[in-house]
Amino acid sequence: MSNWYVVQTKNLKEFIAVENLVNQNFTVYLPVFDKTISNKYGFKNIKTPLFPGYIFVSTKSLNKTWHKINYTRGVRKRVSFGKYIATIDKNFINYLKKIEVNGKICSSKYRAKSGSTKFL
Repeated sequence: MSNWYVVQTKNLKEFIAVENLVNQNFTVYLPVFDKTISNKYGFKNIKTPLFPGYIFVSTKSLNKTWHKINYTRGVRKRVSFGKYIATIDKNFINYLKKIEVNGKICSSKYRAKSGSTKFL
């Protein structure tokens, strides 16, 4: 059974890290949302990581694959607390994927419950 692990990326290198890990056949998840920025030409939507500097990697055995992950372009290190490696509950990852719209986290997704509107 695979576990999800938190991996810290180098500054502004989340997309590069994801691309290189996927090229090595890792299962990677980077939740993103649309951010509107303005410049001298007007407004522009850009994909922005929901958790800047962090991505999630799924693997069966981190001990066997960590060396490959650690030396991937864009990756800084695995997240750990002392000697304990940070894992993420698969239900949290599944929830994030569930509230995606067109591959992006939708901050305006509502769910009607008992005649009321609940913000997710």
